Amino acid sequence: MRFLRISINLSHRLHPSKLHNLGLVVALHGLCNEISDQSGVKIHFTYRAVPRALPSDISLCLYRISQEALNNVVRHSSAREATLELSRTNHAIGLCISDAGLGFNPEQVQEKAGLGLVSMRERLRLVGGQLSIVSEPFHGTQVCAQVPLTDRSVPEENGSASHIVATEDREVPHG
Repeated sequence: MRFLRISINLSHRLHPSKLHNLGLVVALHGLCNEISDQSGVKIHFTYRAVPRALPSDISLCLYRISQEALNNVVRHSSAREATLELSRTNHAIGLCISDAGLGFNPEQVQEKAGLGLVSMRERLRLVGGQLSIVSEPFHGTQVCAQVPLTDRSVPEENGSASHIVATEDREVPHG
C-alpha cells in the first residue's frame, strides 16, 4: 500500500493531472495549498487575465518553475509567507514568486548554480521565455518568469480569469 501511495505521488509530480484537466490556475492554487500545508509557509496566490487554455508546454513550464521556486522558499528563505502572482500582459504571461526571507547574492549563485536554477532557465529557454532573479541578503527574493504568447498560442475567444486567493481561504478559483 505504501508503494502505491509513493507511485501515485511520483506520478503527480512528473505530470500533475490537475494541470492537464483543470488548467494552470487551478493547478497552481492546489500547489500553493499543498506546499503551505506541508511546510507551514503561508502562500498567497493571485492571478489576473490568465487565459483559460494555454499551450501545454507553457503551462507545464510555469508549473514546474512555481514548484521549484516555492520549494526554494521553504528550504532556504526562512520566510513565513510567500506570494505567487500569475498575470497576462498584451503579449506574454508572467509569473513571480516572492518572499521577504533571508535572500542571497545572485552573482554568487550564478557561479555555482544549482540544478534548480539551471532547470528553470532551460525550461524557459525551450518556450522562448526568460528568468529574472532579484535578491539581496536579508532582503528577500523575487523569481520572475516571462513567456511570450502569440496569437496562435492563445486564441482571443479563450477568455480569461482573475482572482486573488490566499491559501487559508481554501477557495476554488473562479475560471
